[in-house]
Amino acid sequence: MPRPTFELLGYAVHHVVRAQVCIERGRPWQAAYWIGGVRDEAIALACRRRGLPDVEGRGVDDLPDEVLARFDGALVRSLDPPELRRALRAALDALMVEADEARELADAVEPLLRELFA
Repeated sequence: MPRPTFELLGYAVHHVVRAQVCIERGRPWQAAYWIGGVRDEAIALACRRRGLPDVEGRGVDDLPDEVLARFDGALVRSLDPPELRRALRAALDALMVEADEARELADAVEPLLRELFA
């Protein structure tokens, strides 16, 4: 059974917060793990928006190239704190684009999440 859209978004929001806390605490591997989680939930939302399977990445390879390009920046390329922050911001950006089915909630939490990076 597919998870509700609000659940996908809720987990992604949780992962954003966890990733930022891990960066602040000097836990780069754990931060990279949570950033990947944000990206995964955002990809699931992207798949769902396009009528593709959203469980376990089954539809990700069928996403249009321009959608997949949005997620490229959310890949962690090193464990340096600035790189982790960059990848987390990119994952959050992609998440907010793909959160259409839960737009009201996404719009409510986005400013709070952006404050984490201030």
